[in-house]
Amino acid sequence: ESLESTEEKLSGQLDCLSTTIEIKSACVDNIATAANVQLNVDNMGDTSISGLTIRVLNADDVSSVEYTAPSPVPPLGRVLSKSDGNKALNPTIANPTRIEVYPVISSGVCKDNVDFTTNIKVC
Repeated sequence: ESLESTEEKLSGQLDCLSTTIEIKSACVDNIATAANVQLNVDNMGDTSISGLTIRVLNADDVSSVEYTAPSPVPPLGRVLSKSDGNKALNPTIANPTRIEVYPVISSGVCKDNVDFTTNIKVC
């Protein structure tokens, strides 16, 4: 049982190593008080992505939202598009300066495979 648990963890770690995402664009509804974020994120790795963990930060605040893709996004696919990527942040973030995106795969969140942008625009 212990060996099986170790194999599952190792398999998940290997899947994370072959998972790569790239933020193509990022915008928020209002730079002064961001409540919604829209992203175009491409799956550049070898593993299907089932969702994203999105963190929006400024000097003092951190907000995050989970996004579950309607179906797994295969390699070289787009995880979110502007038309369906509208997600509410709780709490809202005043003057966001950075958006971080972590891929979610079948074995969990790949916390070491973050992509981020500081080029945040108003939607």
